[in-house]
Amino acid sequence: TPEAYQRATQRNTGPYGGIGAYVAVEAGRVVISPMPDSPAERAGLQDGDVVLEADGQPLGDEGLEAVVAMVRGEAGTSLILLVERAGELEPIEVRVVRGDIQVASVDRSLLPGAIGYVIITDFRENTGEELLTALEELKQFDMLALILELRNNLGDSVESARAVASQFIPDGLVMYEIDGGGQ
Repeated sequence: TPEAYQRATQRNTGPYGGIGAYVAVEAGRVVISPMPDSPAERAGLQDGDVVLEADGQPLGDEGLEAVVAMVRGEAGTSLILLVERAGELEPIEVRVVRGDIQVASVDRSLLPGAIGYVIITDFRENTGEELLTALEELKQFDMLALILELRNNLGDSVESARAVASQFIPDGLVMYEIDGGGQ
C-alpha cells in the first residue's frame, strides 16, 4: 500500500518516531525485542515480551504492518502496552515514551582469533558510510580475517549495495541490474 511504502522509505532515509523495538508476529502473537538504548529498553520491555494491547486496543489478529503503525508515533508521545512476560503470573502495563529512532544498518565486533565480524542488516542510504566507519574501527586491531554477513538483509538501496561492494572490489564491474522489462 502507499502507506506501507512510505513507512519503508522513511526507515531507509532517517529517524522515525517510535519505541525502538523489533516486532514480529509469531503464532498469531505480537513478540517484541527492544533495541539497545531505546525507549522500549529504558521503559523496561524485555526480549520476548508478548504485546497483548497497545493503548487499550487488543492486538490479537492484527497484521505486522498494523502493529507497527500502532507503536510508531511522534517522539515525546506515550504509549501504554499490556505485555505478557515469561515468569509473570499476570500481564503487566508498561508506559513507553516514543523517541526518534535511528537504526544502524551496520554492526561490527572482533571475534576470538582476531577475526573481524561485520553484519549489514539493510542497505540504506548511509550504509556505505556506516561500513567505512566500522572497517576503520576494526583496522585498529591486527585482524587475520573479516567476515561480512549479509544474511536476512532486506536489500533496500541498490546504490548502497554498490558502495558496500566497492569497498571490497576496487575496479571493474561491481553489479548490474535487469528490470522486469529486460532493461
